[in-house]
Amino acid sequence: MTGLKRQRKEGVKRPRGSGERRAGRHRILTAVLALALIFSLTPGAGMVALGEEPPAAAPSLEDYTLTVDYDMTMEDAKLVDKAGDFDAPLVGLTAANFSNVEGDDILTFPNSNGDRYAKIPDGVIQDENFAVEVKYTVDRANTNAMLWGFGTRRADLNARLTNFLNFHPNVNNALRLAVKDTSLAGEKSLSGGTPGGADFTTALVLFREGDVSLYQDGTLVGTIESGYSIQDILKSGIANYSDAIGYIGRAMVSRSTANDNFRGTLTSFRIYNKTLTDQDILDKGYDGLTIPGADNVRGNVTLPEDTRLGVQISWESSDPALVSDAPVANADYDDTPAG
Repeated sequence: MTGLKRQRKEGVKRPRGSGERRAGRHRILTAVLALALIFSLTPGAGMVALGEEPPAAAPSLEDYTLTVDYDMTMEDAKLVDKAGDFDAPLVGLTAANFSNVEGDDILTFPNSNGDRYAKIPDGVIQDENFAVEVKYTVDRANTNAMLWGFGTRRADLNARLTNFLNFHPNVNNALRLAVKDTSLAGEKSLSGGTPGGADFTTALVLFREGDVSLYQDGTLVGTIESGYSIQDILKSGIANYSDAIGYIGRAMVSRSTANDNFRGTLTSFRIYNKTLTDQDILDKGYDGLTIPGADNVRGNVTLPEDTRLGVQISWESSDPALVSDAPVANADYDDTPAG
């Protein structure tokens, strides 16, 4: 796609340490009167102008940060993330589904019943401005199937499905993009472009503060002015954050026939997030900070040590004589968070 450069496997890889999961012990503190947020991230400069009409040609993403890059390298039953540490666990897909054609690794989703998909892990969508870019082929006989989607609360065929953002490569001989939250506004969608066939096509979905634009091979297909928040959709549409926030190749309806699941090939799946400033990260870390039972503290409480955006948090009391911030270790402590 114009303005984007494909990364080869030997390309630069972001150190995994920058997003490494914390495995340290929980701290049990008594009630807290003051807090300090300490940064562990320093994002690059650059912002994308919002409130503008989407360009007719696919925009450059140089002001976005490449967060996820699946080039169809498989390792330990996962799609390896070449941009960071968001490897995607595979279900029903094995080494037999991967091949290399003219130097490109390709994942084939076969024509078969049963689950066969990749799980998109938590943390890949960081804000209300992001992009998803895929390069794929689709079996033209495979209609209505979803190539990728966010939201994991699946439903029966005729049930009301809410809180999702889905991309379908072939619905009524066109691409289809749909988004929905729990409001009465309901599902908002657009259709256009062509499904393609044996030749690879590139689809880019650009989400900007509720406006969702779809591009095919560098040309604008259309824009949905949804007014929806992707963070609200995720908050209500995720069954289990620790498992997945979305899927690649899995139907959102509970049945799994051959036509419900995506059939085709995938050679690239990327997610970009708008580059955040230090102040953006501080604001979002503070806004997203929650302490279960904070309005009714009667004893020790567990305080978070980081946020989903990677902000490291330290805590201190404004009056240690009244409220102690000394760690207390409880025997047989249950790691399950309260709330």
